[in-house]
Amino acid sequence: RLHGGKILNYIRRRDFHSLESLKTVEVVWSQISFIPEVTLWDLLFLEEFKFSHSNLETVPKNLFLMCKNLQKLDLSSNKFVFITKEFFENIFKLKTLDLSGNPTLKLSRKASWNLPELEELSLRETNLSVLPHNLLASSKNLLKLDLRDNSFIKIRKEFQKTIPQLEMLWLDGNPFSVTTYSLSELPKLTELSINGKNPLSLMNHQHERAG
Repeated sequence: RLHGGKILNYIRRRDFHSLESLKTVEVVWSQISFIPEVTLWDLLFLEEFKFSHSNLETVPKNLFLMCKNLQKLDLSSNKFVFITKEFFENIFKLKTLDLSGNPTLKLSRKASWNLPELEELSLRETNLSVLPHNLLASSKNLLKLDLRDNSFIKIRKEFQKTIPQLEMLWLDGNPFSVTTYSLSELPKLTELSINGKNPLSLMNHQHERAG
């Protein structure tokens, strides 16, 4: 694990060349704004990559070319502007993705990420107000979605229909008013957090309304 502070300003192309067996890499609180494309190409067994609280605006689309076993990716608290579908081309086993704390992040209206094994996604504090309809259409295993502290007024039904298996949804810190109809395309939703207090159980919530 590298804790950069003001000292770690860059990563060289072959810094991990002799560490082929690494399964976890963490770089936090650095001043790094760019990662060379071949940096991780020797890490064939990499399962978890965390690069947070730094200055990344983008990463090369082939950064994870050889990381076929990557399951957890944390790029939180950086300065990303765009995340394209090409970025995910080689990490089909990814289960957890954290892009929170990237307030300049923008998503194209036609954005569609190919992440078939994804189970958890955090887009907290990204200033998003709408999600592209097909963004997660391939993520049939997605169970947890964190959208806290954004500008969502509603979650469009076209988007909901692509993730009917979702079980947990966090919407705290949004100008969002929940009604039975507003999330009607998420029939398996069992846990919902709206105001930052303890998560509400939808089943209990609906029972109380019925009573």
